[in-house]
Amino acid sequence: MKFLILGLVLTVFSAHAYVPTVESLFRHGANADVTSNALVVSAKVALVNPYAEKIEQVDGSAIWVKWAYNITPQGKLKLTQLIYRAASMTEASLVDKSYIAELSPQAFAASPEMGERGLFISLMNSLLINDGSFMVDFLHNRGVNVRLNSDIINQDKRALLARYRAWLIRTKGGRDAGSDPSPLAPTVDREKAEKIMASPMYADTQQVTLSRYQGEPAWQVKTETFDAWVSDASREVRQLVLRTGAVEVDIQCRDYLLYGGTHSFPRQIVVKGQQDQFWQIDVLGLKHFNESAAELLARLRAHDQVLLQRRETVAKPAFLF
Repeated sequence: MKFLILGLVLTVFSAHAYVPTVESLFRHGANADVTSNALVVSAKVALVNPYAEKIEQVDGSAIWVKWAYNITPQGKLKLTQLIYRAASMTEASLVDKSYIAELSPQAFAASPEMGERGLFISLMNSLLINDGSFMVDFLHNRGVNVRLNSDIINQDKRALLARYRAWLIRTKGGRDAGSDPSPLAPTVDREKAEKIMASPMYADTQQVTLSRYQGEPAWQVKTETFDAWVSDASREVRQLVLRTGAVEVDIQCRDYLLYGGTHSFPRQIVVKGQQDQFWQIDVLGLKHFNESAAELLARLRAHDQVLLQRRETVAKPAFLF
């Protein structure tokens, strides 16, 4: 019964959803739901010269980074960022740690300089935990005129679908309806119900259009200060551009791969930062796991013990903590 109701409601929802919302585009719809409460991404980060005949890494610029996410039962995000000097990424090469006890989009609203980091972290949240709301909240806090789904939902249609769902439960999928008509086909005000169901589920903000990106169909988000392209077929983020005054941050995602056979994530991310430097992020691995609060605390303490004698000042791009 539960799956029948869900299927019917989703069918009604999708029948008129011809233009995705900004939030839904950043939910990374190609991915399965994340069922673990923790994950870690490892990558090589290096400054590159994109104007050379063949893209060249700037000597001595490479660092290796791990981002470890932990999601609490209340849905709060905790982030540990570890920086290493060597590709082995062992304790012997660990040189820096940053720990964010509660990752929030509001943290990146304070200054123009935080735009680069906020955009990158919002992208990571979109790709790793299928969360589009973080991106929308971040952009909104930066003055970009985008809104969450909850702010643009058709309340009349939402209420009608809620009554329909209750009717399905009450009548066992309509089998025991008797003289109890479906809210979608009432004996009174049927024309009103049909009009509500014919209306879109979300208000069209005129910010999302079907376009093309490098020759392929893609949804484009366009505002005065923010642009994004997300592929139509796979809902993979291709490029983000955020402008703050004369400063522009540009992030491109390339060559999506399936990590662990289930999680789509780009093999390479290129960030053109506020200083017009190009940083290439080569993703080396992505792993999901479960971690208790005690295990998280033990992991953090172990990092701190290693860094007591070895912490270094590391030259790193602005999108890192």
